[in-house]
Amino acid sequence: NYGLPLHLIRELYETFRNFKIRVADYIRYRRITSNMNDRFPDATPEELNV
Repeated sequence: NYGLPLHLIRELYETFRNFKIRVADYIRYRRITSNMNDRFPDATPEELNV
């Protein structure tokens, strides 16, 4: 009869696009925060008292 409504295809496309962006942001966040301890040494007591 009528087939798949076009507005649903648009919603699915936008949802999938937003999901891909969120996953990419999360992967970038995990990559950046994974080696924070290696990149930044612990603060010394002298640095904390400044």
